[in-house]
Amino acid sequence: MTHATPEGTAGFFKKRNYRNEAFLEETWHARLPSGLTVSRLGAGTYRMAAGIKSHAEALREALLSGINVIDMALNFAHGKALDLVGAVLGELMVAGRLRRDECVLLLKVGLVEGPWIQALGRYPLTWLNAEEAYSIHPDALRSGLDLCLERLGQRCIDILYLQNPEWLWQKGLPAGELKAQLADAFATCEDLRKQKKIQHYGISVSDLSLFTAIPPREMLALAGPGFLSFQYPCNLLEQEMHRTFTSTLRELKRLDHVYLAGQRPLNASDGGQICRLAESMPIIAPEALQAALMQDLTDLRRLEMQFMAETGFQFDGRFPALSVLYENFRQQIVSREHFRANRSLLAGTVSRTLSALRRTGGGKEQIEFYRQLCNQMLLRWEKASALRGLESLRELRKKLDATMPGLPLAVQAILPLLRNGPQTILVGMRRPEYVKQLTGMFAAKPPEESPFDRREGAENVIDH
Repeated sequence: MTHATPEGTAGFFKKRNYRNEAFLEETWHARLPSGLTVSRLGAGTYRMAAGIKSHAEALREALLSGINVIDMALNFAHGKALDLVGAVLGELMVAGRLRRDECVLLLKVGLVEGPWIQALGRYPLTWLNAEEAYSIHPDALRSGLDLCLERLGQRCIDILYLQNPEWLWQKGLPAGELKAQLADAFATCEDLRKQKKIQHYGISVSDLSLFTAIPPREMLALAGPGFLSFQYPCNLLEQEMHRTFTSTLRELKRLDHVYLAGQRPLNASDGGQICRLAESMPIIAPEALQAALMQDLTDLRRLEMQFMAETGFQFDGRFPALSVLYENFRQQIVSREHFRANRSLLAGTVSRTLSALRRTGGGKEQIEFYRQLCNQMLLRWEKASALRGLESLRELRKKLDATMPGLPLAVQAILPLLRNGPQTILVGMRRPEYVKQLTGMFAAKPPEESPFDRREGAENVIDH
């Protein structure tokens, strides 16, 4: 068998694998309009790659623990995520532990980067930045799909998604031209269905700006009978996005005819920042943390002045003082993720300055104390960055702890989505122990009230 089938996917959930003896039907799987049965959690492969043992172990654990949906993209790890999925699927199939007709493969195409630029560069591309381009041109779709199938060792994808068409709109493409490109892409997908290279297709978005350009009513009118699915962000801090999206589909009488897959359940946008819902909040109060950070800064300045007075060392552009780096960058670094993106640069600069200080012949004990103080300052700076503007996350955590005490934050953040959220929640699973933690949700009942239960007052802002 070359693709997922209703019989195969239903059979997957009758195995009652020994790893999950306490599965509850309501949290375990859902039946799609197409007849396929899908797990409520899907394995996302962003930042996963072949050759990393823990990634292979995690994906294997997921497939043997009740997850039968795998989400991939042409650009994930420059194709190495595809290699990973192909290798693990092949291994389990050869061993007789999984059949192709039991699992549902999702694939996103559109973003072109890394090695794919040379492979697809002969087709029309829209450059998003110096390193990333975008294309849903029919020839690029066909070639990109073929490249993915080859890397996967498969003949058919169950759902092919046009990846983030809103990027074209955000780059200034007029709505009429975007609509024409989508119509051509949908027609191409219908041809690919006839060739049995895909079963269905859909749209994947990072936000709802696409529907400002093309309302869902018009978009669905462009698509053919093979259109099945939307992927969109779904998490506890962006609830209005879910309500607006589903209310629009309900008005169009299409809600019961599509497959909804929720993305980034643990990475929520809050006031322009990305809030991670899978790690504990700092225990220290914000005021105490800021006071400690200011004391570190005072101590750093005192030591830096002492170095200049005693050794004649000059902190400058080549060897800057950490206190100066902090003053220059503290307003620009507005989240933990942003800090981590700059941490290597900051740590490398501090290391270079320390090496220059050691060459002055200054006191070893003082320089070592300065090194320790720098490390402490960087740690507190990261924590302070995580606290900036995250009051909504702290309030959410209080509510989650009250309704689901004792559970890890990641479980608290996802379990409520299973009540009335998308049929599948896609989650990155890079470690086996994390997979085991998440699949434990299949044996737990979601809270009685879903964060998406509210119907009244949900304005339809995307289909005017």
